[in-house]
Amino acid sequence: MILIDRKKGGGTHPVVHRSIASAQPYVSTMTTSTSSIAFLFPGQGSQAVGMGKELSENYEVARRTFEEADDALGYKLSQVCFEGPEEKLKLTEITQPAILTTSIAALRVLQEKGVAPQFVAGHSLGEYSAHVAAGTLIFADAVRTGMTTMHVWEAMRTKVSEDELRRYWTPISPVPYMHRLRETGQRLLMVSGRYDPTFWYEFTDEMFSNLRGEGIRLETLVLPCGHYSLELAPFAFPAALRLGFFLFEALA
Repeated sequence: MILIDRKKGGGTHPVVHRSIASAQPYVSTMTTSTSSIAFLFPGQGSQAVGMGKELSENYEVARRTFEEADDALGYKLSQVCFEGPEEKLKLTEITQPAILTTSIAALRVLQEKGVAPQFVAGHSLGEYSAHVAAGTLIFADAVRTGMTTMHVWEAMRTKVSEDELRRYWTPISPVPYMHRLRETGQRLLMVSGRYDPTFWYEFTDEMFSNLRGEGIRLETLVLPCGHYSLELAPFAFPAALRLGFFLFEALA
């Protein structure tokens, strides 16, 4: 997680993870806050053995967060985060809930200290941490059912139908949570790639239409690339420019 504070004397402060990718797919303004702080949540690749251990040892709310994840998953995710082995932590089905849980543990510690964001953002996997922070996803639900795309990858190898792919993708799609987004009154920016082999653009376009149909304030940027090319040149430049304008408008 990265904190950005535009107040006098503020800066950019690393909180938990040692690295963070550029926040692209999901940005949400937090209209109920008067702060000028942003939370940016990282995606897969920022994991490291020992993540969250110091937080859990020093803050009760962080320890309870890891216990909540352990209960939801039915195994000791906390032990893998704190002790490894690294090979196990690198497995996608472990990495994804581990990063989410560590991010939310850090978030809850900051919230206890009175640090509240004006908006949240996340890159790839980090968008689910951002949704939890915004209150549009329940943490235990996200850890248990919404954190892995492995079943989609496996299914695509057998050339699933469009209807089957839609059903497989539903648990990690924003679509089931649209009513929560509408109730928060938040303004959203979603950046997507038109040529993504893992999520057909027709689905993205349908999601945009449904979000707008729900009365959600949605802004979009669609680039001629795949999802995981959004942070590569030349696509990263227009994405970063649009994201920058959105963030500064929200903080103005």
